[in-house]
Amino acid sequence: MCPECGSLEIIIEEYDFGICPQTGYHDAGERFRCRRCGTTGDADDLVADEACNPISVGSSKRPRGGG
Repeated sequence: MCPECGSLEIIIEEYDFGICPQTGYHDAGERFRCRRCGTTGDADDLVADEACNPISVGSSKRPRGGG
């Protein structure tokens, strides 16, 4: 979800600029662009959609198997 407007209309694109001449690190990753408000940024900055990933308070999740 867009961190600016909360929209789910997100496009994620990979980029690869090769090796940075200043740092020597490989400059690659994923960026997002919001179709609704135009915000752009690192894909890591996207906010989890709570409708898809509900957080239940007091949940008693137990590991599967043998227990």
